[in-house]
Amino acid sequence: MSFTSRLTAVGTLSLWLCSCSGLQVAELPEDENAAESDEVDPTGVGQSGKPAGKVDDDGKVTDPSNPNSTAGQPGSKDNPTSDGPVSCSLQEAAPQALRTLSPREYALTVRDLLGDSDTTAFDFPPPVTSHGFEHFAENTNPSPLLIERYQNTALSIAERVAADPSRVLSCEPSVECGAEFIRTFGAKAFRRPLTPEEVGRYDALFKETNDVAGFTEALKMTVAAFMQAPQFLYRIEASSGERLTGYELATRLSYLLWQSMPDDALTKAAADGELDADDGLEKQTRRMLDSPKASAALADFTRQWLRLDRIQNEAKSPDIFPGLAADYANLARAETSRFVELLYDSGELTVKNLFTSTRAVLDPTMAAIYGVEIDGDLEETELNPKERAGVLTRAAFLGGRAHNIPSPPLRGVGVLESVLCIELPPPPPNVDTSIPPPVDDKPRTNRQVFEDKLAASTACIGCHKVIDSVGYAFENYDAIGGFRTVEPNGLDVDPTTTLLGTDVDGPMSGALDLAQRLGSSEQVKECVTKNLYRFAFGREETEADSCKLEAILKAADDANGDLKEALVTIALSKEFTHRR
Repeated sequence: MSFTSRLTAVGTLSLWLCSCSGLQVAELPEDENAAESDEVDPTGVGQSGKPAGKVDDDGKVTDPSNPNSTAGQPGSKDNPTSDGPVSCSLQEAAPQALRTLSPREYALTVRDLLGDSDTTAFDFPPPVTSHGFEHFAENTNPSPLLIERYQNTALSIAERVAADPSRVLSCEPSVECGAEFIRTFGAKAFRRPLTPEEVGRYDALFKETNDVAGFTEALKMTVAAFMQAPQFLYRIEASSGERLTGYELATRLSYLLWQSMPDDALTKAAADGELDADDGLEKQTRRMLDSPKASAALADFTRQWLRLDRIQNEAKSPDIFPGLAADYANLARAETSRFVELLYDSGELTVKNLFTSTRAVLDPTMAAIYGVEIDGDLEETELNPKERAGVLTRAAFLGGRAHNIPSPPLRGVGVLESVLCIELPPPPPNVDTSIPPPVDDKPRTNRQVFEDKLAASTACIGCHKVIDSVGYAFENYDAIGGFRTVEPNGLDVDPTTTLLGTDVDGPMSGALDLAQRLGSSEQVKECVTKNLYRFAFGREETEADSCKLEAILKAADDANGDLKEALVTIALSKEFTHRR
């Protein structure tokens, strides 16, 4: 079975279970946010209008159009229902669309272009996401509001440059100095040498402004013009059906590995023709992967992939959590980023370690939540292995998948969609997502509250049999990520559950058990690989990408799961070095 077919087969599980209610439902929407309502009560079938798969007694996904065949256990290599071999030619792969800089890429580019990390003037609209990712080409069409914000931001940056010209000038102010600035700064801003026509336009702007308002104003207006140019805001590639030019490839590589513009060494490699051959490209790729910028980019991949920004929208009540730091959400996200960077910098960023490691770098707020004593403002430590294992037991994930009480559905959806690549349909219209009030003042655990609500909803029970069975594994963690064995009302927490529809199914004792299973799951490895591919190309994968996804997965497996090798394989692929 091809890579994408295997994950598709796994993804049909919840659709079949949702159809058990007997309700007629619509096909899946393309908008991922529809599947992330507060408490998901989805029902649905495949896009063909019939259940796309059925789980038999052995936990295998069967093809309903051929009851005698099976799609294989999730993560297996067989594919009896395949329509034939997948074409792996570049011509079959999806074309690479024009992409703008995401807000993060813009900020990091300004930092590296001007040595300016001040983002206070950056007031861009929130990015539209697909599968959690902010830089999909399909979502980056400019709007009047965005164009206005680009202009305002460019002018603000230009004013700061004019106040300190040494950031961009190595000569004394003069018309000749302005001409030199245009060629040197322009080449960095456009990530390639300027054409004669471009030089002429910017020379004319600088000279005309200088004649009327002086050198400082000319410098400001020229910087602002560069910062609003399509050549700066877009990653423009003129090559088609052939290997990208050295400068185009340098830009692709730097935004993949650093989320920013090429540095001087990479630009020189492009100018010298080093990137025209795979051995030169690999040399630069490995050099760049040794930079702290690469570990920060992988941490940001994790933020987007696991939708950790959700925590910004889940404010916690000070009445329930008195004394919680006002910047708790930012601190929680930063702690997870430090965790990923620590693994990366130590050469330990593997899928297994991502879900099982207890290493951490804690600030006082997160140390208190995790029950760890530290000295100072930031300290590397080990978390209690009886309480924590990997990224899913960190506050960023747990707090972002909870309201003021833990939410088994939200946490279950987070694991199913992001970690196991199981797509879930949206909830039925007008579904009641409120938490039911106590009955006869009888104390109930958080789990019992959700179980009672589910029992009263026949339309929701199919999907929630899968969703909540994953979410209940996290009942040992409160709404901000603190570990607990008893509820606030004194009742014992029950995190025992059963994992369904994966290649590591079975009874579980809680989140630590779940983490170990996910860390050893082939299905999870494939899902991480697929999301890394989306991150690299800014688009959703197609069936024609199956061969390359297999190669990326194999490269990581051959390196004991090291995600660095997955990135090297991506950078050397024809899908990356060429453009349709």
